Amino acid sequence: MIVAFFSFYLIFFLLYNIGWIILKELKTLTYPNLPLGKGETEAINAYLSVNNVLLLIDEKKGRTLAKSLNIKVMGTLGILALARKKDMKTVQELETNLEKLIQQGFYLSSDVILRFLNNLRS
Repeated sequence: MIVAFFSFYLIFFLLYNIGWIILKELKTLTYPNLPLGKGETEAINAYLSVNNVLLLIDEKKGRTLAKSLNIKVMGTLGILALARKKDMKTVQELETNLEKLIQQGFYLSSDVILRFLNNLRS
């Protein structure tokens, strides 16, 4: 299962509906003062309150801090690659999904995009 902070609701909805995401409401935060945004702070705290999960987080600072806490992380591109690996999407569909994410303002460096596309096509 995945605990997610994710601003692209369509992908969130799809992952939730196939059982890859669980929603967790937190009454209190174990670590309320992490040097991160509100969403990343809540996502890390949600992860810590659930067993055997994977944290979906893309923001570099949040990923780095999560890894320092031994949290298993995956980003959006990792989810897309997993969809390909499980034959849920074709390469062409994933390229279209990536293009739509970028058009909607999802930032990825050109190096990350090229690496992802090369791995996807190999």
